[in-house]
Amino acid sequence: MQFSLLTVIIGFVMGIAEVIPGVSGGTIAFISGIYEKLIDSIKAFDVKLLKLVSQMQWKKAWEKINGTFLLNLGVGMASGIV
Repeated sequence: MQFSLLTVIIGFVMGIAEVIPGVSGGTIAFISGIYEKLIDSIKAFDVKLLKLVSQMQWKKAWEKINGTFLLNLGVGMASGIV
């Protein structure tokens, strides 16, 4: 797992954007260049992921969803909203 300060900062800006009326976190993701990576990570939540989780293959499941990226982004977004 690798910490990415840039991803946390982008998440922070996305979190701030979510609480401002008329501004979208998705727009920030698009402008910052992480939109495709975010969509691909979200699309990875599927039946194959459930199978990996049910088989307790945690590392493969984490890698499938790009968990480190989502965690860094989520921490930034939560910080921006608070």
